Amino acid sequence: MKKCIRSYKLKLYGNSVKTDTARYTIKRFNDYVNMFMGRAYYRQPISTKGMGAIANQAAYRAMDIVRKQFKSAKITGNKTNIPYIVNVGCRAKMQESKDSKFDYWVSIMNQWGGDRVLLPARSHKALNKALRQGWQFTSLCECKIINGNLYAIIFVKKDAPKVKHHKNIIGCDVGMKHSVVTSDGYLGHGLSKVIRVQKNRLAERRRQGHKVSNKTKTCIRRILDREAKFVIRRSLASKAGLAVESPKRIAGLGRGKLQGWAVSYFANRLTILGQESGVMVIEVSPYQTSITCPKCGNVDKRNRATRDIFKCVSCNHIDHADRNAALNVAMKGILNIKKDKSCKRKKAI
Repeated sequence: MKKCIRSYKLKLYGNSVKTDTARYTIKRFNDYVNMFMGRAYYRQPISTKGMGAIANQAAYRAMDIVRKQFKSAKITGNKTNIPYIVNVGCRAKMQESKDSKFDYWVSIMNQWGGDRVLLPARSHKALNKALRQGWQFTSLCECKIINGNLYAIIFVKKDAPKVKHHKNIIGCDVGMKHSVVTSDGYLGHGLSKVIRVQKNRLAERRRQGHKVSNKTKTCIRRILDREAKFVIRRSLASKAGLAVESPKRIAGLGRGKLQGWAVSYFANRLTILGQESGVMVIEVSPYQTSITCPKCGNVDKRNRATRDIFKCVSCNHIDHADRNAALNVAMKGILNIKKDKSCKRKKAI
């Protein structure tokens, strides 16, 4: 049985002595991991004799990271270099609180030796909702320093439902005017206005001399998360599968940086939600989906009359440009299903 895994972030509290000790431990763990990754990359022997438990865990983490990097490079054929990670999660343990106003206690190693450091944490609505829906805690827990604060990254798991295979496929395309457009006519929330408002707000804060951080991607993530959940519900209601552009092939296309990132994020998010909901999500190649006519099959750059309108130069078919791309994505998804079925029949014979 496959497992679905989610991660949640809980803020850790404590007095100055405990929090400072935890910070020193996490920073020391990060230094060890990056040092051992360099040795593991060049196949050099790693010895942690006399360095303590923190170094032992860091050595195992470093070797695991390098091993996965080599495995990925062998599959993709990409060149590799010595990995370096700015913020590595330090292994910790978590237990429920019984006689405290806090919900959980997280214990982390003490780099000075002695007893482990205990830090309290409070739950939140998202985690409580997941627990009510049947998600269960895993044994894995990590501590990180994020924006100067201590957080515990906890993981919950749940049995993945069986994916239902449907003949009908809904294609999804990500754009700027509409964040998500589906082949059955749904037009999502626009991204252009959100980006413009955020840029103006950041520019005004810079003019006033405030310290600012770029939150444009955060706003886009929230919109795409809502749209992905809505598309999953739409798929369940219509009993249809989903087809989306493969995030692995988008990097080779001439898309804008923001749009390419948004397409990849939505595709990955839709795949994760599809696994949790039992919805079939098919990844297809985005090649020529925006300039292909779904009626006659004509492929021509001139078919894109404007940025928002698709007009075929062969059969004069007119449609919304993003919806036309979503239709082509859906058709590719159906073809992929037929190819998989034919391959299975040949193997059976």
